[in-house]
Amino acid sequence: MGIISLLAFACTVSLDGLSAGMTYGIRRIYVPLRSILIIVFCSGTAMFLSMQIGRELSFFISPGIAQAAGGLLIVLIGIWSIYQIYRQQMGTGKEEDEGTRNSCYVIQISDSHLEQKSVLRLNIKPFGLIIEILRQPAKADINHSGTITGTEAFLLGLALSLDAFGAGIGAALIGYTPWLTAFCIGLTNGILLLTGLRLGARYRDICWLNRANYLPGMLLILYGLIKIW
Repeated sequence: MGIISLLAFACTVSLDGLSAGMTYGIRRIYVPLRSILIIVFCSGTAMFLSMQIGRELSFFISPGIAQAAGGLLIVLIGIWSIYQIYRQQMGTGKEEDEGTRNSCYVIQISDSHLEQKSVLRLNIKPFGLIIEILRQPAKADINHSGTITGTEAFLLGLALSLDAFGAGIGAALIGYTPWLTAFCIGLTNGILLLTGLRLGARYRDICWLNRANYLPGMLLILYGLIKIW
C-alpha cells in the first residue's frame, strides 16, 4: 500500500484525537507531553493488535474479497460513528438511560475529599467499541487538578484506541502492514491531539465545533468506499 494512502487512513482514524484535544482545549485542561506519549503508545499498540486479528482473518479469504470486506467494515464503522454522535446530540435523557442499560458497564470512581463522582462508561456496540469517558468532559480530570496525567492519560488513550479497533481489522484486510500502520496511527494521534488542544483553546466560542464531530465518520465512509471500488 502507498504511503500517501496509509497517511490518509491514519489521519482519518486519528481525527477522534483532534476532537478530544479540542474538548480539553475548550475547557482549558492541560495535557502534558508525558501524557500525550502515553496516549500515542496506547493508540499504536491497540492498532497493532487489532491488525494482527485482521491479518489472521485474511488468510481464510481471497485478496479481492478481503479488501472489499475491509472497506465495507470501515464504511460501517463510519456510519455507526455518525449515528452515535447524532443520537447523543438529538436524544433525550431517557434515551441515554436506555442506552446505558443496553450493553453498558458503569464504573464509578469516587473522590473522598471532594465527594464527587466521575463516570467511565463503556458502550459495546456492533462494528465498533465506543467508549464515553466522563459524560461531562470537564470532569475527565479525575483529581480536579486541571491536568491530564497518569491514569487519566491511560484512560483517554484506551478510549481513542478502542474506538478505532474495528478500523484496524479492516485495514489489515485491505493489506496494510501492521507495524507501520500502528506507528503512523500513534504518531498522527499525538499530532492531532496537540492540534486540537491549540484549536480548542483559541476558538472555544465558535459554534460549528460541535458539527465537526461528524467529520471522522464521514471521512471513514469515504475512505471505505474508495477501497471497495
